[in-house]
Amino acid sequence: MDEQIEKLLVALMVIIEKEGGEYRLSTSAFESMFEERHQKGIQVQERGEEGIFLKLGNMTVRPDEAQNN
Repeated sequence: MDEQIEKLLVALMVIIEKEGGEYRLSTSAFESMFEERHQKGIQVQERGEEGIFLKLGNMTVRPDEAQNN
């Protein structure tokens, strides 16, 4: 498994655990983000003692195109 994907999964696990083991998403919010997933990206930033930061933003290049470069 790619290290960045693994870090995202661990971050998601931490968020879900923090919410009591379950996190509810609205169907419309999930479907909307699912449709936008090729235009958005998540950065995992490790900032030492400050912690791990997850940032969601618009991407200028599609992930599959970036992999080919």
